[in-house]
Amino acid sequence: MNFSRLYLSAFLIFSVFTISFSQAKSATESKTEKTEAQLELEKKALKLTEQAVGEAATLKLWENRSLAFAMAGDLLWDSNQKRAKALFRDAADELIQGAIQPKEKVKDYYEEFYYWQERSPRRVILLMIASHDADMALKFLQETRPAELQKAIDDSKRPSVKGQKKSPAEMQKESGDRFKAEQEVSLEQQFAAKAAEQDPKKAAKLIRESLKKGVTMSAVTLIQKVNKKDEELGKELFKEVLSSILATKFVGDNDGRTERQVAVYLLNQSVNPKVFESRNEKFVKLEIEESDLKDIADKLADFYLAAKGYDDFWEFNEILPAFKKYAPAKIDALKLKEKAVLENTPEQMRTYIEGSKKSSDPNSTAEELMEDAKNQTAWQKYNNYKIAVDKFLEKGEGEKARTSLKSEPDSKQKTDALEYLSTKQSEKAIKDGKMEEAQSLIESAETESSKIGLMVEIALGFEKKNTEEDHKTAVKLIEDASKLVNNVPESVEEGNDILKVVSGYALIEPKSAFEYLNNMIYMANDLMTAQALIAKYNKRNNYFKDGEVIYTQIFNNSYAKYSTALAKLAEHDFGKTESLIGQFQRQDIQIFAKMLVAQSILKDKIGLEGNNQYGVYYSF
Repeated sequence: MNFSRLYLSAFLIFSVFTISFSQAKSATESKTEKTEAQLELEKKALKLTEQAVGEAATLKLWENRSLAFAMAGDLLWDSNQKRAKALFRDAADELIQGAIQPKEKVKDYYEEFYYWQERSPRRVILLMIASHDADMALKFLQETRPAELQKAIDDSKRPSVKGQKKSPAEMQKESGDRFKAEQEVSLEQQFAAKAAEQDPKKAAKLIRESLKKGVTMSAVTLIQKVNKKDEELGKELFKEVLSSILATKFVGDNDGRTERQVAVYLLNQSVNPKVFESRNEKFVKLEIEESDLKDIADKLADFYLAAKGYDDFWEFNEILPAFKKYAPAKIDALKLKEKAVLENTPEQMRTYIEGSKKSSDPNSTAEELMEDAKNQTAWQKYNNYKIAVDKFLEKGEGEKARTSLKSEPDSKQKTDALEYLSTKQSEKAIKDGKMEEAQSLIESAETESSKIGLMVEIALGFEKKNTEEDHKTAVKLIEDASKLVNNVPESVEEGNDILKVVSGYALIEPKSAFEYLNNMIYMANDLMTAQALIAKYNKRNNYFKDGEVIYTQIFNNSYAKYSTALAKLAEHDFGKTESLIGQFQRQDIQIFAKMLVAQSILKDKIGLEGNNQYGVYYSF
């Protein structure tokens, strides 16, 4: 196993443990028993939280201390609001002190640009606070804003000067600063979206103040949430957002960039909402008057007609159907403009653009996408396959999709597409209660990893039927899946396979899940020790700093999807859970594990909202 694989294994094992505790209850308990048991479990979780807070004060990194205090505040809010607010204040103070500390010498070409998006837990913390008190979050947003970020915001308000020559370094810095400023405005508008859940009128006040700094995609989320509480207020806010978009000058390399993105989204979601529904089942279409859509389309069309390079045409193919519907008089001119721009575009970029036309066109048929895939690059080929599968399934032609894919030449893209098809089919069969049909799909799995995933999901489907016979079937499926996993993962995929099996055992046979975790923690300790030592000599290491693991780096939101499936463990045996935490040799790991176990008991889900590399976190 090479060092990179050791690294992955260590963090996968830690993730398996830390998200293996959730608040699902046993179906065999009476209502009274469940209530009493849950209250007792919550008391233990609160005690565990306070214990972790006390230990967190000894952590070396301000990044970790601030996140630990904020997580504790989030967990204690319902039981002790005064204490929670004090912890949020402590978290904000740590962020302020962290912002004024001298920066380390840059280790990597890209580190400075991504510093606030990757390392600082500021976004995560402020979103936690906003979920309880948007006013407090807004106050801390301003207090914790680094001076360099404030300067970037101030500079972003100044329009580009036409004809001004800039060096490549100046252009790159300006682009980075604008990106940071846009993220900050987006974060502020997310607070308004949170406020909408608490008080729509308060949300309206926040968004109106924020709109002075620009419109981001978070404004769309806000309007959707306000609509649920106050439809008239939602319409009123949308008119203000629309006015702001239409008043913005879409010129230059950066001016009006976020407003253009919102305009493109509004048109696309109106013309082809099914695309967005396929990406997110919770997507809700924003109803917009046709006259407003025509105004947006006209403004965007004028921007494209005046554009000089293909960078501005990036979404053109995707938005073309909207132009055909809402700005038909400008279609011919737009196509001529695109052709002229393409002629001056580098060949490699031109090839990519031409290749993405079919997949960008919502009117492309599944058969056309399959045919087009033959001439595409690897990524585009898989994208074509995936969209084709969705279109086949939409018409109830799953087996036709499988036959079409099987006839394609062997490739990783073909294998991945077949796995995607099996997953979608099994999800639907389980949802419809057709368990035998779902079970028959196991043999169609192209890889062992895919087979493990199908077996676990189908086992959980049987378990939900809540009969003795179905429970036996579920246990047999999980046992069969466990025989296919490697106890020592040597890749991300193998680590995920273990995670799938443990998630299944946790719901079906909790005792077996504990056995897996007990063995894996010993290995995790060895791997974490090894990685901490390697990090000491590898200055580009992103997981450790001053010998301490960085919390925001080790927890990826992609694991949070297992939090509801990995149920019952803390409830099954809280004492054993605490014992497992104690088996981690590193105190920084123990503290974070305690926080996540408490979070899984006290919250609906575990995870760190907004904890991703680029900062943007959209719910649609």
